[in-house]
Amino acid sequence: MLINDLNMQYFIQDRREVYRILQEEGIDLPRYAVLNRDPDNPEECNLVEGEDHVEVNGEVFPKPFVEKPVCAEDHNVYIYYPTSAGGGSQRLFRKVAAFRRQQRLC
Repeated sequence: MLINDLNMQYFIQDRREVYRILQEEGIDLPRYAVLNRDPDNPEECNLVEGEDHVEVNGEVFPKPFVEKPVCAEDHNVYIYYPTSAGGGSQRLFRKVAAFRRQQRLC
């Protein structure tokens, strides 16, 4: 029995791969879409922005929703709000520097 497969750490850096693995194992996932900006596959890159929603490849996501990069190492995560909540977006951030300072003090 393999408990800790170190080679898998590279696979789980890609959110698409994590979702694929979870689906194969029959684990429920939140509704999501992947916007692939590959110029060789323009049919996978259909984005329509509305005031209170976005449509990704034909699937509508009403605001509020969260946008995450494919790479788990990329921490540019955004929340988009509907106009009824003031609209706009907010970038989430990790307090990496504060966390590292705290570790040094321990």
